Amino acid sequence: MAILMITFKLSTPGQDYSPIFDFIKNLNVWAKITDSCYAVSTHLQPSELLLELRPHLTRDDSLYILTLDGPWIGFGPNDVNEWLRERLG
Repeated sequence: MAILMITFKLSTPGQDYSPIFDFIKNLNVWAKITDSCYAVSTHLQPSELLLELRPHLTRDDSLYILTLDGPWIGFGPNDVNEWLRERLG
């Protein structure tokens, strides 16, 4: 399974973005890096993931999906650090 980073800027006031967050959380293996950035472990390709998320975005929003690979460096909540350590080394 690939480890992908989903990062976005949601810019449309009043837009219901809950389907994006629901989809990410339904992937079951995810970590919230920041309010607008998630790491997920999935069998989906970045293009497939984009196809799932794109209908819930407006033209004023931004979304990028990147494939992650170790090594990595950073700090934050222990649960996020452990999630990344387990999957990326």
